Amino acid sequence: MLTWKHARIIAAQHAARIDLPRRLDGAEVQIADYDDEGTLRFLKHDEPDLSLRDQQMINQAFARECRKRGARVRLVPVTVRDYFDWIADHRLVNTPGNRAQYVSWLTCGDPKFTPR
Repeated sequence: MLTWKHARIIAAQHAARIDLPRRLDGAEVQIADYDDEGTLRFLKHDEPDLSLRDQQMINQAFARECRKRGARVRLVPVTVRDYFDWIADHRLVNTPGNRAQYVSWLTCGDPKFTPR
């Protein structure tokens, strides 16, 4: 089980990896909020040891980091059903790459990019 300390470390590493600005001054940061364990497993298959509770703890730590930098945080619900609707709407196939692209698309700001 993930500790709060480890979740904060992972959140800080993620902030560094995406080059999160030091000052966000009211910008909105959207964070994926996975519906359930099955959704998490399906969409983040490359992280099999990560539980839904672990992901929620990492999200909480990342949200805190964003708020400290002045951001507004919005959790974006992520469901498998919505994913399949999305790939059908955009005439895509179900691949690991498209699963990752869906989460990126879902949590990017508006206007949304066109998936390929």
